[in-house]
Amino acid sequence: MSVQDDRYNQPFYTKIAMVKILAFSGSIRRDAWNRKLIQCAVNATRAAGGDVTLIDLADYPLPLYNGDLEDHDGLPNSALRLKALFKNHDALLICSPEYNSSIPPLLKNTLDWVSREWQDESGLVPYQNKVAAIMAASPGQQDATAARLFDAALAAGGTAAGPSPWGLVVGARADALVIDSRSPAQLGIVPSHRLDALVFSGGEPALREVLVAGEVVLQGGRHRDQEVIANDFAEAMRALWSDATQ
Repeated sequence: MSVQDDRYNQPFYTKIAMVKILAFSGSIRRDAWNRKLIQCAVNATRAAGGDVTLIDLADYPLPLYNGDLEDHDGLPNSALRLKALFKNHDALLICSPEYNSSIPPLLKNTLDWVSREWQDESGLVPYQNKVAAIMAASPGQQDATAARLFDAALAAGGTAAGPSPWGLVVGARADALVIDSRSPAQLGIVPSHRLDALVFSGGEPALREVLVAGEVVLQGGRHRDQEVIANDFAEAMRALWSDATQ
């Protein structure tokens, strides 16, 4: 390629389109912590040169999703307006509280209406090729979701399977997960929410090591018996398919 190629004569920043971000809170309560947090995030992003549209879901009232209502009246005007906003932005920034270990009904209902097909256009179109980030704020001290699930599993299924929930006790069986705090999914995460980041974040698992009864069985993302396990799995699948075709 010639160094006279026109691409080499253009400033780098002209090749990058500004990402348009749509931001909103999953709570419409006037003094909600998550409304305050999303405003702080939007202010910081704009100060850094970002292009952000902040909306209030209170301005987009929607009935509780009902298929019969949709069949009779079509999509509500608020749903169509939200669809247009979603499609005209490249990324979503959502700040939402946690309700009963899930998302609030307001947020779920909004996402449901936006996901509905309209005029032969798939309901997935508003979400295609989107990058999404989720934040949350809470005034309480309740454990994170993953931590509660882990504790419940340990107290119920784990105990039924044999191991006792000793905790860190001298002489007890050493089963441990060693989390890699340098993993991108763990950066900036407070210790109380590291398990949430481990369970719910995408990408490569942030596990550095797994110990069972004091022995390292997984290190660097690889199980010590990975080849044996893979071969056994392949053999089992071949046997299942063989039985199914007979």
